[in-house]
Amino acid sequence: MVIADTFAGRGIWLWCALFCCTSFSGYGQSQPKCGLTLAASGVKGTKGFVGFAIFSSETGWPNNYELAFQHDAVPAKDGLVELKMKSFAAGRFAVVTLHDENANKKLDKKPSGKPKEGWGMSRDPKAVLKTPKFASAALDLKCGDRVQMQMRYPGKEEAK
Repeated sequence: MVIADTFAGRGIWLWCALFCCTSFSGYGQSQPKCGLTLAASGVKGTKGFVGFAIFSSETGWPNNYELAFQHDAVPAKDGLVELKMKSFAAGRFAVVTLHDENANKKLDKKPSGKPKEGWGMSRDPKAVLKTPKFASAALDLKCGDRVQMQMRYPGKEEAK
């Protein structure tokens, strides 16, 4: 007699199927996703877009948005620009924002390497002679957090 043909065998099979489906249903799945608000204050002008990119590592930081964990852009407006990311899982990230005035999806730079367009980063690291590293902008983010960044425009830093 084959065990699968007996009532007891079918009972064990059913118990195993139920146990596996309920006990391991979350196994291997990513964390639940929720919202995150990204905000850039001090935006100057309405030309182009304000883009945001969330990086989970140094890879691509901060210029290659295609390698970002998530990225999106909204039309530029004077003052405060916000973007709500709806599909976000908690973790350690660094965020960069760019006022892409000519909508070419990159930070335009002067021959000296200094930015021509407005930009900002989480934790507001100082950019003295080079681009701040991922570690200086990284922070632990969780569901519902708001990341506020101050836009920096060319000329403002140089005047100080």
